[in-house]
Amino acid sequence: MLLAKVCKRWRHVACSTPLLWSSINIYASGKRSNVPLLAAWLERSRTCPLTIYFKEPEDHQADAGIPILPNPLTEAIMALLITQVHRWKAVQFLFALRVSPALVENLRPGSLQLLESAKLHSRENTPHWLLKNETLLPLDRIWDALHSSPFLRIAEWETDYLEHRLHSIPWMQLTTIDVMMSARQLLLVLPHCHNLIHLRFKERDDSPLRTLSPFSHNSNNPQSEQATVLPNLRALYIHAYNSPDPIFQRLILPSLEKADIHYLFREPKSMPLVDLLTRSRCCLKEFSYQASNLRGEDVLVEVITSSTIASITELTVDCDLSDNFFARLSQIDSNAILPNLGKLSLETCTTSPGILSNMVSSRTSTPQHIRLLRVLQIGHWARHNIDLERIRALALSKGIHCRV
Repeated sequence: MLLAKVCKRWRHVACSTPLLWSSINIYASGKRSNVPLLAAWLERSRTCPLTIYFKEPEDHQADAGIPILPNPLTEAIMALLITQVHRWKAVQFLFALRVSPALVENLRPGSLQLLESAKLHSRENTPHWLLKNETLLPLDRIWDALHSSPFLRIAEWETDYLEHRLHSIPWMQLTTIDVMMSARQLLLVLPHCHNLIHLRFKERDDSPLRTLSPFSHNSNNPQSEQATVLPNLRALYIHAYNSPDPIFQRLILPSLEKADIHYLFREPKSMPLVDLLTRSRCCLKEFSYQASNLRGEDVLVEVITSSTIASITELTVDCDLSDNFFARLSQIDSNAILPNLGKLSLETCTTSPGILSNMVSSRTSTPQHIRLLRVLQIGHWARHNIDLERIRALALSKGIHCRV
């Protein structure tokens, strides 16, 4: 706590302000004991709700087949944290190989009355030879306690738990979820997520979406052909190794404001996404697009030229773009695309000389029905002097914020 080191008075003020001590970051490296400092930190936080981040370093002994024992420092830290379990508001526990026995043995359902956010990971780095003898029982006990909080709204689980415990999760009360699973599992879960506001979905790379039809004709499930309406969802993040079209075709998102789509397969299509936006009648404000394939630009152009996406104010792009893309953005007339665009972020830019600056110039001297471009960000730019000089001049004369 740097504030306590400025002077004697600042130290007194800092130590007597509990809110300053309500967030705790712990790295259990084993090189030195953090337990006395943690005890003092908890004492100074008094009765404030606690936000806790805990991480163990990776243990490479397991890779060599050496039996792994519980980390004594981790156990001491957990024992101390559990004494304040009634004050936990947000927790992130990132264990190296397995969850702490102290956590498993002492957490009880009903003991976390303030908990709003929980993230627990313990098996991602565990070698298969060790996992095959492990059960999910320790995770069951911990998550049963975490799920029992009446205020839990945000959660992130590890893949193994999601794979086998979908029906143990209180989906209805959650507003933010971060999941790695198959598309089939996601479509089973979403009908139970009526209060969802933020969804981050990363497809497991061993679960292709191609085998999933837009609507499953399953006579044993009369609701399987119905679209899923998520009335409160405002932010959607999809990271897909295969086509996410079946997901797009099953959703209606009337409140969607932000979409972040990562295409990591060869043949993406634009229409399922455009149809989703049209069907939802939403007012999308932010669109982030990443594609690692030859059709990436074609799909992007097809999406942004749709009238359903004209409401976008921020566009972020990470794919190969030709001069034609910037030429389309430079067309400022009655058929202009993205008329409300105020911020453009590009991961890479390799245009011919004069192309980028022409686009920026056209977007800063526009008719009244076109919004002025105010922010331009470029991660990696193959610069040309003509573009650099013109953009600098436009930044000064038009008040554009440029970050390249």
